[in-house]
Amino acid sequence: MIALIRATVPPELRERRQQQALELLRSAIEAPRLAPEGVPQPGASAGVTVAGAMVSLNTEQAKHLETYAQLTRAMEWQAQLRQAAVNSEKLVWVLLGMIGKLQERVSSLTGERDRLVAAAGEGASAATQRLNRAADQQVRAEKKLKHAREKQRQTRELATQLQDRIDAMTAELNRFRAGMAPDSGPLPAASATRGRPAHEIEDPDGNDIEAALLRVDVVIDADTDTVVRIFDELKRDGNPDLVQDNPLTSKDNQNNDWSNLADRARSAAAEGNHTAAASLYGLMADAATRQVGADHPDALTSRYHHAEEAGFAGDHAAARNLLATLVTDQTRVLGPDHPDTLRSRHFHAFRTGSAGDPTAARNLLATLVTDQTRILGPDHPSTLEARHDHAFTTAAAGDHAIARDLYKSLIVDQTRALGPQHRNTLTSRQNHAGETGLAGDPATSRVLYESLIVDQTRILGPDHPDTLRSRHFHALRTGATRSAAAARDLLAALVTDLIRVFGPDHPGTLTARQHHADQIMQADGWATARNLFAVLVTDLTRVLGPDHPSTLTARHQHADQTNQAGDSAGARDLLAVLVTDLTRVLGPDHPSTLTARDDQAHWAVQTSDWATARDLLAAWVSDLTRILGPDHPRILKARHDHAFHTMQAGDSAAARKLLAALVTDQTRVLGPDHPSTLRARHDHARWTMQAGDSAAARKLLAALVTDQTRVLGANHQGTLRARDDQARWTKQAGGPGSARGL
Repeated sequence: MIALIRATVPPELRERRQQQALELLRSAIEAPRLAPEGVPQPGASAGVTVAGAMVSLNTEQAKHLETYAQLTRAMEWQAQLRQAAVNSEKLVWVLLGMIGKLQERVSSLTGERDRLVAAAGEGASAATQRLNRAADQQVRAEKKLKHAREKQRQTRELATQLQDRIDAMTAELNRFRAGMAPDSGPLPAASATRGRPAHEIEDPDGNDIEAALLRVDVVIDADTDTVVRIFDELKRDGNPDLVQDNPLTSKDNQNNDWSNLADRARSAAAEGNHTAAASLYGLMADAATRQVGADHPDALTSRYHHAEEAGFAGDHAAARNLLATLVTDQTRVLGPDHPDTLRSRHFHAFRTGSAGDPTAARNLLATLVTDQTRILGPDHPSTLEARHDHAFTTAAAGDHAIARDLYKSLIVDQTRALGPQHRNTLTSRQNHAGETGLAGDPATSRVLYESLIVDQTRILGPDHPDTLRSRHFHALRTGATRSAAAARDLLAALVTDLIRVFGPDHPGTLTARQHHADQIMQADGWATARNLFAVLVTDLTRVLGPDHPSTLTARHQHADQTNQAGDSAGARDLLAVLVTDLTRVLGPDHPSTLTARDDQAHWAVQTSDWATARDLLAAWVSDLTRILGPDHPRILKARHDHAFHTMQAGDSAAARKLLAALVTDQTRVLGPDHPSTLRARHDHARWTMQAGDSAAARKLLAALVTDQTRVLGANHQGTLRARDDQARWTKQAGGPGSARGL
């Protein structure tokens, strides 16, 4: 009994239950008291009666022990039922959330299907299939919800029955402790009942409850697997995130034991379902920590895979945080030079960069490279891989010249250790060529790409993604250093091959078409490029959607080249619609939105719509001042443009006031001799004259001529223009003689 209590009773009740068991043991082995003095001693037949009474008492005590064992089992079942009820409730909430998401998805897909059908779009059939699948998933989820609620009801009923049974057994034990048998009659004869071992207890109600509990476990596991499967399908279709809730309910649960979790995690990872794999490895890590301790190799390994799959699933910040803690523990348990510690440090640095901090990642990798070189040697594959990632994160941090040099050194060692044809060597050469161009040497970059393309074509094949990518960058570097016509022809051939290999709608194909249009603009003129961008925008909208960043960028380029081709009004109208979409998608303060608004105002100028340009620039200056601050050089230029277009719109007085304030700020921020300050002073004098204050204008211009002659020289174009205005205005004020000396 004590062993049973230790195995089944909660710690807070264990001591009291053990004490009760010991008291029952003492009662069972103590002989009954003899009759009081003066009562005749029994004879032979009386001896049999006493012996029979002792046997009956021991039999009743055995029944007590049997009842206690049954009560213990019932309490175990009660705890399991409570856990089953909790799991069922969680399952219901998960299904309710899923059904809500599916209802939204069905509604959205219905609208998308109807829109594509009405427009006779190519995606109508695919949209219909997605809609049918979502509707089927909704029906299945609703059936599962009904099933889960039915199991909730059964669990509640079982819990009520079990509580009644526990109350009855508790009352029976209390009556025994009070000296009463369950029956108020005399003790039964010794032969009337016989105790059984625990494994032979005849308990049909308890057996039914045990069987029901097993059925509940099976149902909960089956429904949980269904939720995971539907969840995975929705994730693959791009449905918004859903939270899985599938905790370990028992260390004995067949579907949650260690080997089963490991198999499911490996299977999910192999299928590319990294979100599910991360969740399962997280459960494994928790289970291992509880069962064998946080420092056990199984726990450390599961924690690594948990972080690894979280990173593959795109949750880089979570992976980084998990690995930071893991590295600390592995350093303490395994030591800083252990291969597992080094591997976790590498992955931690990589995910730190992926989470948006390339500078920190670069620093972590620099230290790791030093340690791996000392421990593993400079030519070890792990050392070379860490050196590659160090160069990669250095480039991501903006240090392209340093990254270029790191790649150059790495290529020498990779060629020696791995061979010139190794994939990693080729990858480093490709990155080296790219960083050479970004470091300001596009000519050398072009030469490096030319050599690399020859080797990639021979080793990887002409249609390999890396070969095609190198051809793309080689064409861009050619356009930057040789001629747009040569780049145009290279990109035309590349686009043909990309369409053949990946298809016309592949992102790489669309990007190459965009760059091809750019080079055509430089080689053949704006009109041809405008027409190519018009077709490209249509395809990008169809493939990526109207709000995709690539689509928005292409729309801006299309408007720009429409303007350059001479259709300023058409460009202005295209840009007006684009600004609305950019504001909605990216926000009013996004750099792309602000740039488009600036172009919109200037293209209004090209159509001589001065009032519109003035109003657009006024709003743009206000927002830009809020974002960048009043003294930013871009703000000062925008204020000058705003004042100029205000004057062009016919309001010289307002323009004069705007320029007076601008000159004060430019003198303070840029200095009195800065070219922008001198230019603003000249315009201020002109618009003062336009406003009718000729005396003040002449005075402003006289001071400006003196300063420009000192700063720029007497023969500078700016000085000559100011002196010309000064002579003309003086002549107008006092006759030819007064202007003769000017």
